[in-house]
Amino acid sequence: MDTRQYSALTDEQLVEVCKSAADAAASDECFEELVRRYRLRIIRWCLRFTGDRESSDDLAQEILFRAFRSFRRFRGDSKLSTWMYVITRNQCRTAVRKRACEPRSVDQQAAAAIPDARAAAVYASIDQRRAIEGRLRLVSEALTATEAEIMMLHYGQEIPLAAITSSLGLRNRSGAKAYIVSARRKLSSARPLSSAPKKRR
Repeated sequence: MDTRQYSALTDEQLVEVCKSAADAAASDECFEELVRRYRLRIIRWCLRFTGDRESSDDLAQEILFRAFRSFRRFRGDSKLSTWMYVITRNQCRTAVRKRACEPRSVDQQAAAAIPDARAAAVYASIDQRRAIEGRLRLVSEALTATEAEIMMLHYGQEIPLAAITSSLGLRNRSGAKAYIVSARRKLSSARPLSSAPKKRR
């Protein structure tokens, strides 16, 4: 197949071509098209999950390689984008857990000994990282893959609900909105009472 023709394939067709690739050259062409379609999207997902710009690019590359190696196990029960999102979510969870287990170069006790205003920045960085890790655990544990993807697309990338409904092929009456309502209800129930936002008077 001419390399240029890969861009005209649907995601489902691309998967089938990649599964049936007869040689290394065809496999490379499939992978290049996969990277072209999903690399930036996965980087954005990684950034939302980990909050780390420096590692997001490398993490996205690893995710793409894992996805490509797993194509033969992809049965098409869900959209390719949803399948890619699940792989991304799992890899990001692993990366966050691994980073949490690594020795911290600066902790709150050490930061207290810093005599200048940089201590405040250290505290803020630690708090931000812990908040990101907490949000990641909450999302991954409380939501289904489809709910998490729709939340990411709508609130993370500001894509209209109608466009999400169309792109994901949702056939329920309320489309993506129903998943948003369900996800928000689950997150509200899962959020600790102490961290729940106060009602405005």
